[in-house]
Amino acid sequence: MVTTMRSEPVWHVELLADHAELIPAVGELRWREWGHWERQDLSWFIDITRRESGRTDLPVTFVGLDAAGALAGAVGIGKVDPPDLQDRGPWVIGVIVAPELRRQGAGRAILGHTLRWAADQGYDRVWVATGPDAAGFYQSCGWELEQTYRGQRHDEVMILRCRTGTTAQGEPGRRAITRTSAGASRAVRRRPRPGLGP
Repeated sequence: MVTTMRSEPVWHVELLADHAELIPAVGELRWREWGHWERQDLSWFIDITRRESGRTDLPVTFVGLDAAGALAGAVGIGKVDPPDLQDRGPWVIGVIVAPELRRQGAGRAILGHTLRWAADQGYDRVWVATGPDAAGFYQSCGWELEQTYRGQRHDEVMILRCRTGTTAQGEPGRRAITRTSAGASRAVRRRPRPGLGP
């Protein structure tokens, strides 16, 4: 009897600013996911993605790349426009993973790196506004529901928050390689969190 082990994906997480050639691809992923809802064209999403690709000042976007260097997804962090939400921040924005790569740990790896970056910048909490379909993902990553309200389009909006220093950032058994703008890399093996399962 031969037993084979499934290989674990390794995600490389880097600044979008270091991969400006990926801005149109990230913009297109976002447009394909939200273009019908936002009622904006592709160029609008690419422009927003470009504006969110800072290096040290908010907004900043991180991209996840697979072992071959192909885009897996992106997570931004920045401020938000609505006045009633400006008392909190920063906010996770524009979170997207390519549909064919979802549920493989890419989103967790990119989000985890983004939260570590926020902690390194002195932020002890980060918020996200999302719909009910994505709230479960954030909660499985350790985020807590803060409030729910009806948005401008009568959709349900959930506000979740996360302490940057206390959340387990990865899926059990997953590894992410993170790279700073200086080019230093580190591989991180994640420990399982109680109650998450394999």
